[in-house]
Amino acid sequence: MIDVVVIGGGPSGLVAAARLARAGLDVTVLEEHREIGAPTHCTGIVSMEMAELVKVPDSIVLGRPTMARLHGPGGGRCEVRWSGPGREELLTIDRGAFDRMLAEQAVSAGAIVQTGSPVQELKVDAIGAGDV
Repeated sequence: MIDVVVIGGGPSGLVAAARLARAGLDVTVLEEHREIGAPTHCTGIVSMEMAELVKVPDSIVLGRPTMARLHGPGGGRCEVRWSGPGREELLTIDRGAFDRMLAEQAVSAGAIVQTGSPVQELKVDAIGAGDV
């Protein structure tokens, strides 16, 4: 019997699935896409705060940005720098590889990751139990 169904195989869902599986629960992740990490849904820019949740291996770090150029729709522009003492370091990571790594960790912990499984409906009864 499945204890927990996680809807979505992105970072949040996969980290939750791994932790729940390590705690001894029977966990299944339902991901709508056929492959974890594809398509990529963001730039891959993360703060080092991420390292408190998940070890980010150097092999998926693409860069360490210290500045951004912002271009507004009306033609306005600005540069934002965040390097220097007291500033948190940012990383640009390969998001697809990151998501696949998290899926491997969830599976290693005992979770089942089911791709190509979109959730169309979720029914929750009076005591909070649900069916997908």
